[in-house]
Amino acid sequence: MSHSTETDTGWLRNPMYDTPQYVVIGGYSNTGNHTKNPLTAIFLDRIVPRFENPVYVFRYTKDVGMSLWKNLCDKLRQNSSIMVYNDESEIPAMINAGIDKYDAVNYTMHGCNWPDIPGDSTVCRYIDGRIPKRIINALINSNRTLRRDYTSIDDIYDEIAAVFKADVQKEFNEHRNRVAQSKDTIPEYLSCTDCFMQGTIENANSIGNGSAKYPVVYTLIRHIGTAADMMSAIDRIAFIDRTSLLPEIVDAMNKDFEGYDSLLQKCLKAEKFGCDSDFADNHAKKLMNTFLDIIDLESVKDGIRDVHSFNITTTDMDHLHEGLITIATPDGRRNRAPLSENLSPTGGVATRGVTALLSSIVKLPFDRIHAGAFNLKVRKDWISGAEGLERLMAVLSTYFELGGMQVQISVADTKELLDAQIHPENYRDLLVRITGYSAIFVDMCRNAQDEIIRRDEMGYTS
Repeated sequence: MSHSTETDTGWLRNPMYDTPQYVVIGGYSNTGNHTKNPLTAIFLDRIVPRFENPVYVFRYTKDVGMSLWKNLCDKLRQNSSIMVYNDESEIPAMINAGIDKYDAVNYTMHGCNWPDIPGDSTVCRYIDGRIPKRIINALINSNRTLRRDYTSIDDIYDEIAAVFKADVQKEFNEHRNRVAQSKDTIPEYLSCTDCFMQGTIENANSIGNGSAKYPVVYTLIRHIGTAADMMSAIDRIAFIDRTSLLPEIVDAMNKDFEGYDSLLQKCLKAEKFGCDSDFADNHAKKLMNTFLDIIDLESVKDGIRDVHSFNITTTDMDHLHEGLITIATPDGRRNRAPLSENLSPTGGVATRGVTALLSSIVKLPFDRIHAGAFNLKVRKDWISGAEGLERLMAVLSTYFELGGMQVQISVADTKELLDAQIHPENYRDLLVRITGYSAIFVDMCRNAQDEIIRRDEMGYTS
């Protein structure tokens, strides 16, 4: 039963708990007639905004028709269960992972923003790529003192890369060995899932034994907002301004900044991801490229890409749990506070509005990232009326034209959400986006509600 724990996200009135059904519409096709497919418009017309399910995945293309795009954005501002993915970045990312172009065009998503190639891919392994954890491990050794004397921010990047590379090599090699061994294993039976996959009947083997065309590794690269802010603060304070050195920063982290009020303020004032600051955004980009370069390098053996790694930034609500087990961080985040969720910046830092926020996010290398939610909470007055609809259409189309990968919108004023906590009977159908699904706000536990409220609200300040 939902509501039984502090991390439940709703579904009290949903008999299919935590199993959102996805309907994928729009996007390029191998038939070449994607702009003339009548089913896209038909399905879009029939979306009911107050329904949690199904969740619609709209695949954006640069030649999307204006009428279709206007209808989609109108549905978005009605708070429909829709997420939008950008084919212009998603298909190249699939090809970069070793997926044939024909198959890449057919990509889809399933519950909570997990990508796949329908009928041809199966998930064989998950790799932990939590970035803040790796930064902390690069800085601090087992006795919680500075690991070594770093002379530049690049030294820290090198240490992060070395540790991640060793992990990836180990995981990818184990994946290769498992796939190689399992192909020669005779399965006891073929499951009903096997019957819907290509190659299982032909090879008389199951997807669990690697018979799928693409045995996929999901590499989870998480909490980019917090991670970028950590590196930005270290770079600014310890190496550029040199107002505090690394041993002091590490000691402050261990003590949750108790007795370090001045340093805490410097950490909080350091440039942050999500404000269109090139300084902070370049750290986000460099962190991502550091991880993705290693993945690309280790995916190739003997000149052939034999590991298909789908790189995913999805956290769902894990950023809350991860925050509880993460010590204070150099960006000024206190002990046990949440980390950043999905593709979003740290909560409360996107003070320059939606344009600056999107400008930061599009700097990430989405041609090598395969999935991950970007939750955008907007005020109703910002998207109301004809002018509001035009504004939403322009902002989102620009975001995708600049390379943005994904967006999902919750239309709810913070004031309204706070009132819903007090008077839930007045908001029985108020929907919000979580990660890959929608939830009725008043069905969620208090902690989950507070997390939705904590998201930055975008309105006329942009």
